[in-house]
Amino acid sequence: MVRPPRLGGNSKIGVFASRSPFRPNPVGLSAVKLKGLALRDGRWYIDFKGGDLLNGTPVIDIKPYLPYADAIPEASASYAQQAPSTVEEIEFSPEAKNQLN
Repeated sequence: MVRPPRLGGNSKIGVFASRSPFRPNPVGLSAVKLKGLALRDGRWYIDFKGGDLLNGTPVIDIKPYLPYADAIPEASASYAQQAPSTVEEIEFSPEAKNQLN
């Protein structure tokens, strides 16, 4: 379980339901272009291109492309077009400011 900052850190959700890089085991990340879904022999397959992985590598987690978080200028998205509008101000204690300096 993780506490995503976008949820204010107040709610816990499963790590695979978030975009958290903190995973139970190290996995590679690839931004790919979705070509479509295909039903073959009673199983659903995801067709995509652009992944930096070997043929037969299992895909264990899928997240939507978010233009405000991912940096692929020519990509399009339908899930979340814009970043959340709320930006919280961060205040540092004098001790923290001293340590930062």
